Amino acid sequence: MLLISVAIAIAYDSFFREKSQLINTNQVIQTDLSKYAEFSVKLSNEMPFLYGAFAIITAISLGILAAYLRKILSDLRKKKPKEEVKFPVK
Repeated sequence: MLLISVAIAIAYDSFFREKSQLINTNQVIQTDLSKYAEFSVKLSNEMPFLYGAFAIITAISLGILAAYLRKILSDLRKKKPKEEVKFPVK
């Protein structure tokens, strides 16, 4: 339900809402962004499909990397020798 409501809100904002009041006519001439930030802003404005594809691929790659690191840590934890608890025999 939450996903559907967010999708509807984004669709309304993207396609139906009047945007004439939201546009800022002043342009920034000098930016103090890094080269990577300037590249990503330029890519998102000029090629939004490619930017979206890179964003999805990056998110999936980071998820795979996190799962792989979790697996390595889990395996290391299992290999650690455990101390045996010896109970007195009656």
